[in-house]
Amino acid sequence: MYVRPAARRQGLGQSLLERLLQEARLLGFEKLRLDSARFMTGAHQLYRHAGFQEIEPYPGSKTPGDFHKHWIFMEMELHYHFH
Repeated sequence: MYVRPAARRQGLGQSLLERLLQEARLLGFEKLRLDSARFMTGAHQLYRHAGFQEIEPYPGSKTPGDFHKHWIFMEMELHYHFH
């Protein structure tokens, strides 16, 4: 997920994440994983607020091993929400 700097702080990232989580649930996903560079602290705050937790690097990540020390890996168990 990426939001251009000029469009940040307007709730767009939050809206995108909520929609992605909704679609993942509808598709039957039980767990989501992500990774991002350590300097992306604003994104990490958004992910934590949504329920993601830090984990060790996971199998299948496309982030090269040499970069793992500069990356944060996160995971979220999806629970179905009824509105």
